[in-house]
Amino acid sequence: MIDFSSSLYLGLYHPSCELESWGQLSTGKPAILQETPQAQKVAHQLAKLQGFSSGLVGTSTLHLFWDVFSLLPRNKFIIYMDEGVYPIARWGVERGRARGIQTRVFPHNKVDRLYYLLQKDQVQKYLPLIVSDSWCTHCGKPFPLREYWQLARQFGGKLLIDDTQTLGILGKNKNKQMPFGYDGGGIVQWLNLPPKNLISICSLAKGFGVPLACLCGDKETIGWFKKKSKVRVYTSPPSMAPIQAAVNALSTNHVKGEYLRKRLYGNMLLLKQAFAKHGFQLSGGIFPFQKLELKHLHHPVSQFLLLKKHHITTVPVKSPQGFQLGFFIRADHQLSKIVWAAKQVSILIQRKGFTHEKSHILRNSQFGRTVG
Repeated sequence: MIDFSSSLYLGLYHPSCELESWGQLSTGKPAILQETPQAQKVAHQLAKLQGFSSGLVGTSTLHLFWDVFSLLPRNKFIIYMDEGVYPIARWGVERGRARGIQTRVFPHNKVDRLYYLLQKDQVQKYLPLIVSDSWCTHCGKPFPLREYWQLARQFGGKLLIDDTQTLGILGKNKNKQMPFGYDGGGIVQWLNLPPKNLISICSLAKGFGVPLACLCGDKETIGWFKKKSKVRVYTSPPSMAPIQAAVNALSTNHVKGEYLRKRLYGNMLLLKQAFAKHGFQLSGGIFPFQKLELKHLHHPVSQFLLLKKHHITTVPVKSPQGFQLGFFIRADHQLSKIVWAAKQVSILIQRKGFTHEKSHILRNSQFGRTVG
């Protein structure tokens, strides 16, 4: 079996034997009353890794997005959201809109349309909060964040990024030998964006393999959030299990993160080359999530089930272009299995019966949803 359905890109699993023990799982207190030293340390390290001056940890990106958009003053900001953002950030924006904050949704990656909306709204003298993801898995490239950041700065607002996809993968000082860059600090470091006017919310669940989120920005922004947050008053903070897993992930990143990223990049290239050898082209750019177009097929769910019977697990993906088979590449994938899988998938696609496998699952399942 080879599994291409897990987004634990660096192959970090954090078994209990690798983690420091803890005396109690939870403090039983909201974060507003007490944050553990370990949580504060993790927040500081994550902020520094991404190039920010301050940060804090949260239970999930859903908690953080919900809280941020619950706190925005209605008479001060207008939200501008790229329509291609992942649902979690979108739910936060919807929370803000439900509270009466003006919201504009502009076409994916259309900087000119965003500029038009910003110009049009200038008469209201509200500050813009531009909301975007970091990397588009459909396009295989980053969102136009530098342009978004420049517009946010020009109009006196801020850019809020969901950087879940690239944290732990991309980093600073990218070059031809290592397009991912180094250190794993995410998209802000990879694009060398100044942290001014920037806020980052991201989960550690992909690159670092930890169900924990962080909010990072300047000291003023994080201080405002700590003072105003409702989630930190009415919900429990992250338990010690994910905090200790984050400590382990950051330690591993410091010790052998570059080795894991180089191996990950090599595995991604190998999969693309192996498919090309059999006449198939994968899309996804340099990122370790690659997609195989199946334009001549009905739906990929039946193919997903057939591949699973042959011990290959993929991800059926719905995209603007149609249906695709998705492949999450990990650093711990074995080279021989990558080559074997590409060959087996290619053979099965070329079989006459592959296009006629039927499945009733598509109508009632999550397989038709977009992978973010």
